[in-house]
Amino acid sequence: MGPKKSDEEYTDEDLDVFFTIAQDSAIAAENARLFEAVLREREAKIKAEHVAKRVKFARTIKHEVKNSLAGMEAPARFLSMYHLPDMKKAFNEKDEEWYEEICGRIGKASQDILKGIDKVLDIAEASLGGMETGEQPFRKMSFKVIWEDAKESSGVKGCDYETTIPDGFAVCVRYGPFERVFENLIINANDAMKDQGRKSIRMNCSYQEMEGRPVAYFEFKDNGPGIPKEIQEKIFDQGFSTKPKPDDSNLWATGYGQGLYVCKNNIETIHYGKLWVESEPGEGATFKFWIPMEQG
Repeated sequence: MGPKKSDEEYTDEDLDVFFTIAQDSAIAAENARLFEAVLREREAKIKAEHVAKRVKFARTIKHEVKNSLAGMEAPARFLSMYHLPDMKKAFNEKDEEWYEEICGRIGKASQDILKGIDKVLDIAEASLGGMETGEQPFRKMSFKVIWEDAKESSGVKGCDYETTIPDGFAVCVRYGPFERVFENLIINANDAMKDQGRKSIRMNCSYQEMEGRPVAYFEFKDNGPGIPKEIQEKIFDQGFSTKPKPDDSNLWATGYGQGLYVCKNNIETIHYGKLWVESEPGEGATFKFWIPMEQG
């Protein structure tokens, strides 16, 4: 350590002070390490509890939906298995070409009914993460954890992410619905950028003041073609979509018009915040939203 600048030797009292400072620093460092470990354990527990509740709730809803739709499934199968061959046999000798066409229509209708049943079941399960409101308490969590979970859950590959997340940035949220917001935005942006040579998503967040109170503020921007002014308000309506309805029975397949509706519901109804979009043709879309720092 060397002598003092005055060339005087350190006294025993000086050394005791240094020793105390060193001890305090070591204790503080150990406390910080333990706090980090407790925080990680807590967040893992929250995620595990969320998954368990979601699975249980999904099974209950699926069972109820199945019972409700049982009356549709039996006639559909009966139509396909019995009425169709009977009609072919009964009218085969009259106008075969026309009746074959009618039979084809009946067969297609019956298959559409069966597909519809499967689709409703998938929608019921997939929508749980975005629509449940009272199952989870509000908890203060690291936003980086939520953001990384959303990227992984989205299943989107080949996209460049640019993020600005302040160190220690935390939010008071219901984990499942809030994570679903970013998952849906990523999926929606990926589809919008399908014709782009390079897909890019920029995620910025910060603490700000909105409507006279402290909030966590977010900006989510893609480099897609943008959203026309005339439909920017409609995109949050349930069922609204500019894309044709897909054959995929997965709710999050683009074209069902559910993803952005869920986002707005989760931000404004569940977290008491506000979400809107800003976009110019050819310049991508920026979804801006905020939630209060404290919930209650």
